[in-house]
Amino acid sequence: MNITAWIITPCAPDILFDSYQAISSSDIIIAVDGGLERCRALGLEADYLCGDLDSLDDAYLKTFPQDKIWRFPQDKNETDTELALLKARTLEIRNAVICNDMQGRVDHVMGLVQNLQWARLHGIQACVQSASQSLFIIDNSFQAKGYRGCLLSLVALNQPAHLKRSSGLKWVLKDLVLEPHLSRGISNVILDDNLEIELTDGMLLATITKIG
Repeated sequence: MNITAWIITPCAPDILFDSYQAISSSDIIIAVDGGLERCRALGLEADYLCGDLDSLDDAYLKTFPQDKIWRFPQDKNETDTELALLKARTLEIRNAVICNDMQGRVDHVMGLVQNLQWARLHGIQACVQSASQSLFIIDNSFQAKGYRGCLLSLVALNQPAHLKRSSGLKWVLKDLVLEPHLSRGISNVILDDNLEIELTDGMLLATITKIG
């Protein structure tokens, strides 16, 4: 069964890029610290609670099943979101959606990008979703449907990324090299319902943005 872990952060948006209605009964919901209150506001029931829990009242915590709480000290190396991904990995889940509006601190957004890289290294296909954007990593090939009219931005991570081909884009990515220090891959336009990208080597941070 293809189970997805939905990681609800304290900054989870009111509406989601792929819609909270995409959560199936077989999926699991991991609340990250104050994300437990966001679950309540969104009408979601968390299966697990993860983090240092510094923003939750103890009386409120007592109402949550104690065997479903993964609590850590405030002084730690990992972010709460990284710990939630670690929880998903221990449950042998290979898909994760991190729900975060990405409207706060830039360093927190950079941390989310690092979370995506950690997930990839540990066999988890993950993305970060706000109301209008989805961030994910492409390291081989990518196919998607239904994003006509959206923007696609691609940023090379760690080293140059060599693109073999693409289809469905305004600016074709054929035999193209994207460098980590150049912004050439920003704001392409998806013109077709079918989008395909194929790399020969390298890794890309991809962002799909809904317009309007």
